[in-house]
Amino acid sequence: MKKYIIPFILVVCGLLTTAMANADETKILTPQDAIAKLGGPTLITMHLEDATPQQFYEALWKQANLYPYGERTAARRQTPLVSIDVEKQPFWNVVREFAHKTELGVEENLLEPRWYHLEPVARPSSPSGLLSASGPFLFEISGINYKNTREMAIKEATQQLTVNTDFGLTVTVYADPKISMVPDSADFHIDQVLTDNGKSLLENAPLKFRQRGSRFRASGPVKLSPQYDANAKIASLKGIFTTQIVTQWQTWEVPDLANAEGASHGAAPTENTSGDGLYQITKVEPIKDGYQVELVFERPNPSMRMSDYVSMVSADMYALDDKGKSLPIKFLGGRSQNITGNDWRTTSRLQITRGEQNSKTGPIQLVWKYPVQFDTVKAPFEFKGLALP
Repeated sequence: MKKYIIPFILVVCGLLTTAMANADETKILTPQDAIAKLGGPTLITMHLEDATPQQFYEALWKQANLYPYGERTAARRQTPLVSIDVEKQPFWNVVREFAHKTELGVEENLLEPRWYHLEPVARPSSPSGLLSASGPFLFEISGINYKNTREMAIKEATQQLTVNTDFGLTVTVYADPKISMVPDSADFHIDQVLTDNGKSLLENAPLKFRQRGSRFRASGPVKLSPQYDANAKIASLKGIFTTQIVTQWQTWEVPDLANAEGASHGAAPTENTSGDGLYQITKVEPIKDGYQVELVFERPNPSMRMSDYVSMVSADMYALDDKGKSLPIKFLGGRSQNITGNDWRTTSRLQITRGEQNSKTGPIQLVWKYPVQFDTVKAPFEFKGLALP
C-alpha cells in the first residue's frame, strides 16, 4: 500500500521556545534504549547474488516498509554488482556492508516529508573509515574540505599577500526508519580529533554546534586546524550526537469523511495537564471525486519550533478508499496561532481526491498518526583511520 503525504509549509507566528514539560520529565535514552522503546531495530534478511544497487535498494525498501515516491534516481556512474547475504541484521548494518562493497555512499532525498528515498552516490575513494554505526544511527563523513584562499591587499603602494586555509569535514547521521527526529534538535558535540601521531586538529575543544536536519537525517560541519604532518591520518574522531525523537504515537482513524464534520479526537490542553492535544475535523466540503477538509489541532507548544511540530504531526496522515488504496492529498494552506498562554492552534485545509487507481464510489477513510511523547537520545560515535588531503 503506497501512502501519499501532505507537504506542510506553514507560516508560524514567531519563534517559539517555551518547553512543554520541565527537565525532570525529559528522559535521556541510549541509542539501544531508544530503538527498543520503538519495538526494536528494523531487521533485514537479504540473500542477493550479483545484484545491481537498484535491486539492493528495492529489496531494502520493501523490508523496511519504506515507500519511495516518484522516479528512483539511478547511480551516477557504472557501479559493480554486489552480493549481500544477511539474516535479521539491523537496517544500517546492511546499508553499511553495501557501502563498503560497492564504494557507494548513502544519500537521502526527501521527495516526501516522511519517507526515505535512498539512492547510490558515487564516492571518489574507498569508504573505509567513513562510516560508523551507533545502534540505530549510522554516522558518515560525507565530505572533507581543504581550500586555500589568496587575498592581495594594496596599501600605500605596497602589496600584501594573505593566504587563508579552510579545512574541515562534514559529519552526517542517518536514523533507523522507525525513528523520527525533531528537525531542529540535532546537537553535535565533537570531543576529539587526533592524528596518528597524537596531534589534536580541533582548534577549540570540545566543539559544539546545532544543525537543522530532517526527521531521518542531520549533518554538520567540523572545522579543523590545517596544521598537520604530510601523510598524516585522523586516528580518532570522537563525538556525541544528541537529538529529540518521537517515542509514542496516537492514531485516529476516521472511517468515512462524508460524515466526519465535527468529529474530534483527544482532549484539549488545560492549565493542569498537557494531554495529547485536541484534533478536530471542522469542515468537510464535497468536490468532484473527493472532499476539501479543514483540520484543527490544539496543544501546548513542545520544546521545538512550532513549525517542526506541525510538520511532524501532519507527516503521517493518509486517506484510503474502500479497497484500501491510498488517495492523493493536496495541502491548500494553513496557519498557527497562540490562543492562550502556552496553548497553540493550527488550522490546515486539504484536498483529497480519488485517483485513477481508486474506486469511484464508497467511503474515504482518513488515518492520522500523530506524536504524543518526545524523548532525548544521546548517541556516541567514532571514526578511525581517515586519510587527510
